[in-house]
Amino acid sequence: MAEEVTYLASFSGEIGTKRAGTQKALKELTLENLSARAEVLGLSLKVEEFRGRLKISSSQREVERLLLTHFGLGRVAPYFRITPEFDWQALLPARPFTFEIYVDRWQSPELKQEALALKRRLLSLFEAEAEKRLTLWDNHPPAHLRLFLEAWEEGIFLLKDPQPAAGGFPVGSGGRVLLLFSGGPDSLLAAWLLLRRGLEVTLLFFDDEEEGRAELVELAARKLAFFIPRGEMLLVHHPFRKHLLELKDSVPERERCFYCKSLMLEIGRDLLPKVPAGALATGEILGEQASQTLPALQFINFGKDLVLRPVLAFTKEEVFGKLTEVGLEKIATRRLPACPFAPERPRTAPRKDPSKAAKILRKLARIPARPAFKILKYRREDED
Repeated sequence: MAEEVTYLASFSGEIGTKRAGTQKALKELTLENLSARAEVLGLSLKVEEFRGRLKISSSQREVERLLLTHFGLGRVAPYFRITPEFDWQALLPARPFTFEIYVDRWQSPELKQEALALKRRLLSLFEAEAEKRLTLWDNHPPAHLRLFLEAWEEGIFLLKDPQPAAGGFPVGSGGRVLLLFSGGPDSLLAAWLLLRRGLEVTLLFFDDEEEGRAELVELAARKLAFFIPRGEMLLVHHPFRKHLLELKDSVPERERCFYCKSLMLEIGRDLLPKVPAGALATGEILGEQASQTLPALQFINFGKDLVLRPVLAFTKEEVFGKLTEVGLEKIATRRLPACPFAPERPRTAPRKDPSKAAKILRKLARIPARPAFKILKYRREDED
């Protein structure tokens, strides 16, 4: 059986800024969600409160990923109690390394001095060990250790290489949104960012019936379910090909994308009370597509309902950087079928006033369709 590892996790900085009552409720929901996710993933945790933070122990290595991807947690690190028998060599990499050591927290001046004395001994020990490993230089940057000592009446403790967790607020603390979801990188990141703000997210997929698209979109939705307390993602599967065929013959070809996105939002507005959700959301990035320029967004956004655009100011490099950081890079790079209705030379600014397009959009939105509400569950076998 694997050796038990203890982690120290802090709550997100944003939770810490709230009033006492709100802070207490957010912390309780963060813990409740953590227990629910652990159960879905088949992980066993022992959780204790320790000086305003969480001490979490488990013998399962997957727990580290669970903690680092959990909304509401701010920082996570392996946590050790220092004893006379503590094996310092076990902390050190076999290859060349550099290091930093800090005395980070203490309960009293006397305990601080005790921690500083330990720090001086460690600086001497690690300097000697780092010197020995210079003979193993492999032309790669050295490993780097960041160690933090804390001195409490319970003893001296060590945090090794603290890492930022997902942060934000626990899912379920901020209402629900309906997100237009293509399964591509932008809508994947939009979903993750909305979840991080404490929102529950329902995905709205407009299916053009191109071969393979629905399967890839549902796989992407199941990947997102990993971050959700019950491991379930609600997806609204809306048939859309009839709408596209009608749209093709009803609007100028080069402006088709403006009307298409506007139609999606029009249908989304009608679905809000059925979900129910308090706002629509999209994964649009300003200027990336013809339908995502400022004039296009002014046209598309014609309507009274709130539309959230969490990735609007991201660059494409930033989108993929963040998806890689949270473990969604592989699903984000799978090629989706091209839209068969996209014009070869789309306009980047519509010629018609959006109010004059409303009649066309309402007519298209009334095309009969039976959206299916699906619950997609996280599956371990989907992991690459």
